[in-house]
Amino acid sequence: MPSVQRAGSVYEASGKDAPPQMLGWKPIAEQVESIAKTLKNNDSLQCELAASATNGAQSVVSIALPASKTINPLELSRLSLIVFDFDQSAINRQNQRMISQFVKKSLYDSSTVTITGSTDNLGELKHNQTLSEARAVHVRDLVLAEKPDAKSTGTTGIGPANLIYDNHLPEGRYYCRTVWVEVETPLESILK
Repeated sequence: MPSVQRAGSVYEASGKDAPPQMLGWKPIAEQVESIAKTLKNNDSLQCELAASATNGAQSVVSIALPASKTINPLELSRLSLIVFDFDQSAINRQNQRMISQFVKKSLYDSSTVTITGSTDNLGELKHNQTLSEARAVHVRDLVLAEKPDAKSTGTTGIGPANLIYDNHLPEGRYYCRTVWVEVETPLESILK
């Protein structure tokens, strides 16, 4: 017989009227993580709903809910905010060191790398597209200099297509002049 573990109370509500027909409870991330740690494949959660009336009367209902958990077979590492000077694709020394450290720490033989460059929205669209591609290529070249056998799923420039910061502000434009490096590594490679 499986062992019983109690997660404790995860939701409480009170009121003076009859209980609602449906509860609008959504678990927070910490609760989900705590419950997931106790689950095994094709397990079930024993859920219990207890209600107490103001006169002291109590009612308890139990139900087993099927549950399963899936473990992501990949670890995802990201390096963001490799920031470039206005209208430049050259990588400064600080960013070179940051990329080098990231590659040493995050790239394994089984890893795949995706590199995406972007720009702010100042200037002509065609020029920004070319500039974002050049930024991505320079980062790719630096990654390959650190790890020549790195496998890439793509090196692309998106120009100002994905403005993740407000370009009405100088700071927002500055942070849009960037390249993202995303590394996927099978967990089995890391856990060896």
